[in-house]
Amino acid sequence: MTFPSLNIEKLRHDTIQKVKKEKQDKENAKKLQQKQYDYQNYLNLSHIKKSSSFKMIKDEYYDRDKLDSEFEDFLEYTTLYKFKDHIEKHIKLKSTDKDIVPHLLRQEMKYLDPIVEHLRNQKS
Repeated sequence: MTFPSLNIEKLRHDTIQKVKKEKQDKENAKKLQQKQYDYQNYLNLSHIKKSSSFKMIKDEYYDRDKLDSEFEDFLEYTTLYKFKDHIEKHIKLKSTDKDIVPHLLRQEMKYLDPIVEHLRNQKS
């Protein structure tokens, strides 16, 4: 009885290729799982609220004290203290909220600044 000759090199090569393929499949599965996890966190609002950029924007942009000081500085620079109440009423009219919205106040300051500068230049 004779045994068929086995091609040991071919078996070895096939085994190495099989191991490489399994390793690549595991890596691809890990990458896919990570992408799914990242996407779920991207859509998760609680994750967004916990992010450092959200906290920084909230602290810098929506802080009422900073907004008031910024508005006071603007009024001082443009010498519009007489019109403070008028500006605030105008902002409240634009908003559905009865309080001053930071975004609208900043927009109003951006709108008024070039006008005041133009008037200053005309006086000079």
